[in-house]
Amino acid sequence: MTVIVVLSSGENDDDDAPRVCDDDESELTSLCALCFGLHSAGCTEIEGSINIAANYTGRFYLTNVTTIFGGISTPRIYSGVTGETEPIPVPLLTSIQVARLNYTQSIDISGVPSLAYIWFGSLAVASGGIRLVGLQEGCLVDFPALTTTRDLVVSGNTTDLSFPLLASGGNMEITATPLTSNDDYLLVDRVDHPAFDINFPELQNALSIYLQGNIQSLNMPQLSAIKEELGEYYRHLRIRTYGHPLNIGLPNLSKVHSISAAGTIGS
Repeated sequence: MTVIVVLSSGENDDDDAPRVCDDDESELTSLCALCFGLHSAGCTEIEGSINIAANYTGRFYLTNVTTIFGGISTPRIYSGVTGETEPIPVPLLTSIQVARLNYTQSIDISGVPSLAYIWFGSLAVASGGIRLVGLQEGCLVDFPALTTTRDLVVSGNTTDLSFPLLASGGNMEITATPLTSNDDYLLVDRVDHPAFDINFPELQNALSIYLQGNIQSLNMPQLSAIKEELGEYYRHLRIRTYGHPLNIGLPNLSKVHSISAAGTIGS
C-alpha cells in the first residue's frame, strides 16, 4: 500500500504537496531509519500503514505523526504447514516510541526478542485492535492515553503493563503464553513465569476477558459488563493462574455470562 505523508505547515516551504512514499520506502529498514526520522519531524498524517522490516535496527520512533489510517506492524508470512500467518523475527528492534499519535486502526507487534520499551504517549483510540505477542521479561508497555480499542492482546513475560485510562477493552487477552484451541479447557500451565500485576483502573466494559500466567494481583474496580456491544449477549471472564494465590474482587461487575477460574486462587 502506498503511504502518503502530509507535511505540517511551516515544513517543506518550497513544496506544499504531500510527500508520497512508494511500497519499498514504506517498509522501514535500518538503512532508511534516519531518513524517515528526519521526514517524520514534519509529518502529521500517514494514509496507509507502516511495516517495520525484519532488519530494522535500534529504536523506532515517530515524533509529530498524529494519525495513521492503517496501522503499525512487524512482518508476517503465511505458513503452508499451519495454514496461518507467522511472525518474521525482528531481532534488533529495541524500542517503539510514538509520542503524538492519537489514532490508528491497529498495532501488531511480534517476533521482537530485544524489544525493551513500547510507548504510545498520546494514542487514545485503536479502532482495529492492539496485538503485542512474544514480549520478553523486562519489556515495559505503556499506553497512558488509550481509552478505547477493539481488541487488546498482550502475550509474553512482560511484567510491567500500563493502561491507566482504558475504559473499553474489546476482546482482551493478557497472557504469559499465546492462547491455543486447548485453552477452552482452562488447563493450568505450571511453568514458572515471572509474577505480574493486572491493573485496569478505569476499565468499564469488554467483549471478553482471558487472563493467564503468574498473576499476583488483579485490579479492575470499574468493570461492570462483559457483553456484546449491541444486544444482551453476555460473554466470559476466564482466569487461569499458577504461582501467587490470586484474590479476585470485581465489585461492580453485574453483566457477564460466566466467570471461570483455575489454578492458585485465593479468595
